[in-house]
Amino acid sequence: MTQTEYEGRLYINGEFRGARSGRRFDVINPADESILGTVPHASRADLDAALTAAEEGFRVWWRTASGSRRWRWR
Repeated sequence: MTQTEYEGRLYINGEFRGARSGRRFDVINPADESILGTVPHASRADLDAALTAAEEGFRVWWRTASGSRRWRWR
């Protein structure tokens, strides 16, 4: 498996980024205990940023007429 630029990163407010703390942890395969990969360890600040982005996204979605709502990839 090749790692893409976004793999193993947090997706917050339309962008892929690492954890603010820089910490990561291993994802373990329970079948054989091999390491499948590493992922960012989201801090409280990362979670707050994600929640703030989600709240703003909901406000935009709520104000958009249902017939005009579309998936937008930045």
